[in-house]
Amino acid sequence: MKKVISALLAVVLLFSTIPISTSFATTNGLEFEIVREEEVWVTGYTGNSTVVEIPATYENLPVVYIQGYVFKDNTSIQKVIIPDSVTEIGGSAFSYCTNLEEVQMSNNIETIGGCAFLHTGLKSITLPKSILSIGDYAFGHYEDMKTGDYFVHNDFVINGYTYSSAEQYALDYNITFVSLGEAPIWLYQPEEVWGDREPEYAIITKYRGHDKNVTVPSTLDGYNIISLGNRVFDGNNTLEEVTIPNSITYIGSNCFEYCRNLKTVNLECDYVDIMDEAFEGCEKLDTFNLKHQDPYEFTCTLGANALSGTTYYKNNFVDNMLCFFTTLVMVKEDVETFTIPSSVRTISEGAFEGCTNLEY
Repeated sequence: MKKVISALLAVVLLFSTIPISTSFATTNGLEFEIVREEEVWVTGYTGNSTVVEIPATYENLPVVYIQGYVFKDNTSIQKVIIPDSVTEIGGSAFSYCTNLEEVQMSNNIETIGGCAFLHTGLKSITLPKSILSIGDYAFGHYEDMKTGDYFVHNDFVINGYTYSSAEQYALDYNITFVSLGEAPIWLYQPEEVWGDREPEYAIITKYRGHDKNVTVPSTLDGYNIISLGNRVFDGNNTLEEVTIPNSITYIGSNCFEYCRNLKTVNLECDYVDIMDEAFEGCEKLDTFNLKHQDPYEFTCTLGANALSGTTYYKNNFVDNMLCFFTTLVMVKEDVETFTIPSSVRTISEGAFEGCTNLEY
């Protein structure tokens, strides 16, 4: 019996140390949830006020997220005030708030989910430089209740910063855009370092420009740029040519995915890791130029489907294989015999995947 009680006590003690979330409702109808004992989410609303002000903190913890659907279909709200602590608004959070006419937006908002403000009474929205992602139909759209189709309000205006996601959203949906200035084109993240040492290197996390010909910088604000992160350029349909400097040794997954007008990539680097699906769907991409006249001076590795869907892939898949300069990328699955060319110095991971008939 003592062993059983001891075991039960051990279980109780174990679970008592696991952080839990607690929900509660305030007097103004807002419901909150404490997450990981370090931040607060807005998870519900039961009020009918015309003006809703989200608090910046609760129990000395920052309110950072408004969950999706929290205010959906509330026809009482006319104005909402979102504090600077909030960095994300979930999908459909304020959709169909048909009397909502004014939003005082957080100056630190980064992500706004799809349909977040669909079919509201808003005529305009002002978005800060911090905005990184705006989901489909987030602003300026209404639903035709007979057909269920979404349409743009002809008189809707987005006030924001050139080169930001606000401008890109306005371009995508042909919405009037009023520039308040320029946002940084390149976003980056300094490396993590131990102790008191100052970071020297950084990774580019996003490109927000609209130029056709782009040269990736080798330095930003004193940091040496060594990597292009995941999805830095993905979906950029204005990009036609990009030059990657010698400082870059890593191109992240989906970095240029579906840049449908990208035709030329100039590689000035001596060595680079090109990760999975980095150039997937770049259907017009047919040319990679090297700084070195001798391809033996260039080394790289390619991840799975890094060149899938490109013209380069189609034009260079010959003799049952695809080579990227001195790297063997892929071998046709149904080959029975295969000789590795003498020009190959590197074999990519998975190059022979699916070659079940290959005799060694």
